[in-house]
Amino acid sequence: MLQALVGFEKTIEHLDKSQVVVSRSDVTVHGHVEVIRGKGMPQHSFPSVTGDMLVTFVVDFPRYLTQKQKDGFRKLLS
Repeated sequence: MLQALVGFEKTIEHLDKSQVVVSRSDVTVHGHVEVIRGKGMPQHSFPSVTGDMLVTFVVDFPRYLTQKQKDGFRKLLS
């Protein structure tokens, strides 16, 4: 939840084993799609030309909070 609110930087491994950096500095909502130009799969007819990589974010909020957690969020967000 913290990363969804304040941003993050992560390195992910592509199918070809190369490393791709994905970062966000804005609030990330569930289902947001980030386009990483030129890091997608190679084109069938022209293997030297690559497409774009689409990264879809899944933001997983907790289903339940303890009373202490609720109170902490209320204090933090007030």
